[in-house]
Amino acid sequence: MNHLIFLSENDWKAFLFGLLGVLLLYYSMRKESWQNPLFIIFFYFHLYRKVNEEEKLAFANATLDYCLRYIGQCKVKKPIIVFRNEKHPTALAIYDYESTRIVLFSPSHRTCKQIVDSVIHEYCHYLIIDKSNIAEYHRTQKQFKEPSINGPHEYLSNELAKKYYKDAFAFSLHKLGYCSLTRQF
Repeated sequence: MNHLIFLSENDWKAFLFGLLGVLLLYYSMRKESWQNPLFIIFFYFHLYRKVNEEEKLAFANATLDYCLRYIGQCKVKKPIIVFRNEKHPTALAIYDYESTRIVLFSPSHRTCKQIVDSVIHEYCHYLIIDKSNIAEYHRTQKQFKEPSINGPHEYLSNELAKKYYKDAFAFSLHKLGYCSLTRQF
């Protein structure tokens, strides 16, 4: 008499895929996060997935925490994140230097990447712009046909957003409990 467990073909497939998943998970736990193929898939899945309003605010605040901790602070009070449920005609987000608010226009931000990029971009404006140099900022922006792309402050903010968005997003995932990273932040 055969003492094997009798499973249907679909049950065996599910069992084998589950076993494969456990083996991959074990393998992935032994590697550094950025070398781990499962983490990379997980990272890009979350980076481009659509998020609801609650998650938008959570990711924006976690990204702001990353900026404050790793990019630097200025002497002005810490900025706060505000979402507006309206669409701006030309901008995804703005930095209001008078109230030190980073205003994100909610309809323009559908994915985590858009939120992280915008927060870092506007945070760079927070570091650069204050009441003493706002006139110079506006004067230099007017010199360009498309100041939101070509102006020196915008260029610097865009470059810093490109440089930091992966680390900021990984920090946000870790802080919000989506994953645990071996790298300490």
